[in-house]
Amino acid sequence: MADLRKEKEAFVSGLSGTSLSELYLILIAGGLGVAIRHCLLLYYKRLRIYHQENIIFAFFYEFLTVMLPGLLSFTILSEYFITLLIPILVLVIIIPLIPKAGSIEKVHSLLKSLPFPKRPPFLTVLRTWVNIYTSICILAVDFHVFPRRLAKAESYGTGLMDIGVGMFIINHGMVVKETHLDDVSIGRYLKSLSHYIVSSRVWVFILLGLLRLLSVKSTDYQQHVSEYGVHWNFFFTIAAVKIFSAALQPLVQCIPSKYKYGITSLLIGVVYQFLLSCGVRDYILYGPGGTYSRKSIIAANREGLFSCAGYLSIYYAGMELGRLIFMDENNRRREKSSDYYIIGLLLLIASVLSILSTVASTGWIEPVSRRMANITFILWIISIGANYLFMAYLIDLLVFYIMSITLPVHSVSPLYDFIYSSPTTHYCLISSIDYNQFLFFIIANISTGLVNVSINTMDTGWLVSFLLISLHIMLISLIVIVMKKLSLKLM
Repeated sequence: MADLRKEKEAFVSGLSGTSLSELYLILIAGGLGVAIRHCLLLYYKRLRIYHQENIIFAFFYEFLTVMLPGLLSFTILSEYFITLLIPILVLVIIIPLIPKAGSIEKVHSLLKSLPFPKRPPFLTVLRTWVNIYTSICILAVDFHVFPRRLAKAESYGTGLMDIGVGMFIINHGMVVKETHLDDVSIGRYLKSLSHYIVSSRVWVFILLGLLRLLSVKSTDYQQHVSEYGVHWNFFFTIAAVKIFSAALQPLVQCIPSKYKYGITSLLIGVVYQFLLSCGVRDYILYGPGGTYSRKSIIAANREGLFSCAGYLSIYYAGMELGRLIFMDENNRRREKSSDYYIIGLLLLIASVLSILSTVASTGWIEPVSRRMANITFILWIISIGANYLFMAYLIDLLVFYIMSITLPVHSVSPLYDFIYSSPTTHYCLISSIDYNQFLFFIIANISTGLVNVSINTMDTGWLVSFLLISLHIMLISLIVIVMKKLSLKLM
């Protein structure tokens, strides 16, 4: 058993990742699956083929369009996904966008007729897809069918799995409510902070972190120590980021700018990178005195502890992206869907600037390092988030376009709700995962652990591996769909 554990740990260690361009293309494949889902659903609804109350048909339809493209591009078709991407891109994007008489005016009229949604569809798509690909990858990485170049890089590099925690945090930052602590005195400030930890359920993440730690140690489960350290894990990082962001909120509110979250993100990232260059980098990579020792509690968990600074910067960047999406130039809540034009421009600017900044930081400072969560990693995660948001935004416009040229304006609003997962859309996979994101992720982790302790993933053939991964993600999806049907939510 110990030998198998060491073999599995070696299987995911010492990797260097893949190119930035390949990762962007792989993520596009998943996004186009959502586009296929939307476009076909429009035509099915018009032809009255799609019966939403038929849970079996609806479930497999959602699985084939939303999940299968990503599942294939991560596993058995990872070497050929670009070949598949080209015809899908032509069918889904180019053909529907062939100009038709009056189409642009109709799109503009449609946008003006709809209120600005409480949560824009493109944001829901991003949050959902991050959960989907993370849940696929955490199990798939233990099988040979998952390419090693897509697994987490050891110290420097960019693998598909290096995106997970950063995207989870930036997604949470985009929709989190501002925390207001009483900072009149130290005593009242600490009391407010304690109340926040309890009321915001930060304690749940701490509890889950402890349960994860106990389960790993008690079952001799494989552990990639250089990821977080000996005792630290993902849940502790989430809890730490939420606590530190709440603690810093009185200082952040003192920044005299509506871009205060972006400024805070930049300041934390720059200061942390300076500390890395002053010796923290060597401490994280090589341990105290270059001995690789993990004897003290800090040395044992140095990756997890120090990387919290980088993730805190990412969290504030997510809050800034959320402000750009939900708030207008006067820092008031957006009310008109015509603001979609402004949001698109802002997302395009954020996408371009974040990509250029990532490339510049890679060349002038140092490459991406998830292990340290350095400033290049921070910029890279922001660029992934901004670019995927912009792609999902373009999918929104595509659907607006198709609706405007195929439907009368008075029938658009109910169809808009149908496509974009209104609360009555019980069998919609996207809305079900968005409704219970945390439950989806928890079940995925439990399922991954059960599979790993039940079979030897190292000796499983590619076909059986693919079927197991597919069954894993299908069962989790079915659970959250049923949970939404019953109006049950974990957090």
